[in-house]
Amino acid sequence: MANEIFYCSRCQIRLFGQQFLEGTAFRVRDQFSCENCLGDIVAPLSLEEQQEILLQVKALKDSQILEDLPEAPLHEEEFFELDTPDQADQPGQGQDDYFELDTPERKARPRAPLPAPSRSAAREESQNRAVMIFLFCLVGIAALGSFLYYTSAPEITPTPIGRPAPAPAPYNPSLKTYDDRSTIPNPRTAEAKAVLEKAREFVKANPADFAGQQETVKKSIDAAEGTPVVQEARREYEELLQKQKETLARDFAALDKETDAAVEKEEFKPATEKLEQSRTRYNVGEWRGGIDLRIRTLRNIAWKALFPLRDKAVAAKQAKNDAEVKAITDRVAKWGLPEFSRDLANALGEGASTPVTPPTTDLKPPSNDAKLYETRWRQAMESATQRDYDAALAALDKAAAGLKDEDVKAAVAADNDLVRKIQSAHRDAVQAILSWGRNERIPLEYLDENLNNERSDDPFLRADNDRIEVARGGAPYPIEISELTARSLANLLRKRKPNLSEADGRALALLCLVEGDVDSARQNFTGPQEQIPYKYWSLATKVAESRSGITEAGKREMAARKLYFAAERSFPYARERANAVQAYRDLLQLYPDTSLVKRRRVQIVARRDSAKEYVFLADDFDVAGTFKSGKQPKFGECWTSTSQPCSSRGCSSRSPSPSTSSSRASRSASP
Repeated sequence: MANEIFYCSRCQIRLFGQQFLEGTAFRVRDQFSCENCLGDIVAPLSLEEQQEILLQVKALKDSQILEDLPEAPLHEEEFFELDTPDQADQPGQGQDDYFELDTPERKARPRAPLPAPSRSAAREESQNRAVMIFLFCLVGIAALGSFLYYTSAPEITPTPIGRPAPAPAPYNPSLKTYDDRSTIPNPRTAEAKAVLEKAREFVKANPADFAGQQETVKKSIDAAEGTPVVQEARREYEELLQKQKETLARDFAALDKETDAAVEKEEFKPATEKLEQSRTRYNVGEWRGGIDLRIRTLRNIAWKALFPLRDKAVAAKQAKNDAEVKAITDRVAKWGLPEFSRDLANALGEGASTPVTPPTTDLKPPSNDAKLYETRWRQAMESATQRDYDAALAALDKAAAGLKDEDVKAAVAADNDLVRKIQSAHRDAVQAILSWGRNERIPLEYLDENLNNERSDDPFLRADNDRIEVARGGAPYPIEISELTARSLANLLRKRKPNLSEADGRALALLCLVEGDVDSARQNFTGPQEQIPYKYWSLATKVAESRSGITEAGKREMAARKLYFAAERSFPYARERANAVQAYRDLLQLYPDTSLVKRRRVQIVARRDSAKEYVFLADDFDVAGTFKSGKQPKFGECWTSTSQPCSSRGCSSRSPSPSTSSSRASRSASP
């Protein structure tokens, strides 16, 4: 026969279903109890509940005892009787007590059989006893209440004769509840609304002060944190940024149209002056950087136009065609850019310190090896442009494989030597940075996320092979060496080594050329341009054009930089880290061919794979006790407590926020 098995909720002893019928196991509400643990189980209950349960237990035990009583014996002789002898029959024994066992053969007196009550009668008797005890408790409680009522009457202030008694306060039967915080006016809400309204007035009064508009609206967002106004302030900030972006795009389109018309007429100086005058129209980095980018692009177009004219003028001079030489010279002079006229004069031998090598007249078409190497050389220079010189050297060595033309082999050896000199110049510039004196101001020029040329002259703190830290605003400010311009590296090296040789100047010029800066190349090398192969000058114009925002490659590079820098700003904060990791994934999937991703692939992959845990934010917790809302620099809003937390109180997570792109669980609100 099957038997149910239970376990005591207190001591975990095994209990069988039969024990509940026998009165040695009990069930109290949703708990099971053995006979020993019953007191601990009912202890937390109220007094009335304890009395009721104990009465039920007593009634159960009484009924069990009655059930165990034997029936009346059929034969009296079957039982023994323990009886005490009569003292009168035993003289001389005094008060000594002893028992005498009477057997059936020696029975002193007859014994009347005990009546055997029925089970129903015993159960009825037990219930009557329980009812009597319950009624007795009720009478006692009523008596105690009456006594307290009559002996503790409140003091009654006598009402003066002739004066009406005050009306009693209206009775409010509603229970006392906690105040609804949503209906309590927050004093910070009115203050946040005032700050936001002030920001709106500033935006209307200063339509061209884009930086001031952004700063004012940001302050209104900070003032509205923790109030219902914060969502409205954030929405207005996003709308402001979108409006400024549309304004900049419209003005840039108008400038580009005017610049293109000037370039067709070779009016380079008026176009440059027009761009310079437009620089101060808006005071945001996107505008200044866009103007700088267009000026560099315009000058690269001028250099690109000069190179074939220069070669044509040199050939005309060798052919003694003075009319053509004069026509080319006048044409370049009309550009209004003195450095271009000076470069042409040096090429023609008018003021050059070194005689110009006349160009050869027996030109022959390039061989198949030369065409093949030209393609491989450009691929190698892509690595040099990204400052991966080891990869560039390896690509040049690979490009030389299978070539049979001796002239091409000589060109490979020359290019290999030039790339090694570029690598050496870059290494020397980095060493100059590492040896900079602490707290000594260091002039730097670097690119921001919009490819804008930013300049700084802050005190130097420390540096390694990857980044520089300067003191800005009382705190360390990191600048990555990979973002320093070639011109900045060349200037830093010249500050440390003022007397650079001509060969070192030529190496710095090559460093500037492979990164698309023709002007800086001419500033660092004033010798004959023929000492640097023409293909490097042509490469510089192509690199500058690809880095501009005009071409499709330039637009992709710009988009990748914006996405990367936005991810870098969000990654240190746990609340925004999920978006940052998603941005790193997008960089690897959407922009793998950009120079930024190629240069920082190792770092981007490490950032993407560094977040594999859950994050619990402040909104995911229900708090109690001494926890209060607060902020931390990296985690933002959180729950904090300054007292010793209790293990049974504090806060609990409502629902975890699973994030495959988070870094670690924020336990700021955990007890």
